[in-house]
Order: sequence, then C-alpha cells, then structure tokens
Amino acid sequence: MFGDGVSEALNEHGDEFGDEGLLALIDAHKSHTPQALLDALLAGVRAFGGKTAQGDDVTMLIVRFEGPDGPAR
Repeated sequence: MFGDGVSEALNEHGDEFGDEGLLALIDAHKSHTPQALLDALLAGVRAFGGKTAQGDDVTMLIVRFEGPDGPAR
C-alpha cells in the first residue's frame, strides 16, 4: 500500500516516478523481507528524486501474508 507521494515523486526534469517505477522495484526486490523491501523502495524513490524537493509525503506499508499455516518451508 502506498500514498500518492510515492508514485508522484518528481525528479529534476519534472518526471514522475510512476506506478511503473514502483512495480519494477517491487519485482526486483520481492524475495526480500518486508523491511528490506521497504528500505529498497524508499531508496529507489529517493534516488529517483535526487536533490529535488518533494511536494508530498512518501508513505508506504508492506504486509506479507504467509497463509494460514505460516511461512512456507
């Protein structure tokens, strides 16, 4: 789950990070723990924005459902 400040983060050219950028990062880091995935997403958004001041907050929530029997073995 994420707020619009993630996908609407801007770079120095005025380009938005976009849903595609977010999905690409998720796909690249989907095997990580929730905390590591969150860290990678935040780093990716910050790297994209560079020194550009963001006009909105960057809010994300990572939830991993491991099924009724717990983590796969």
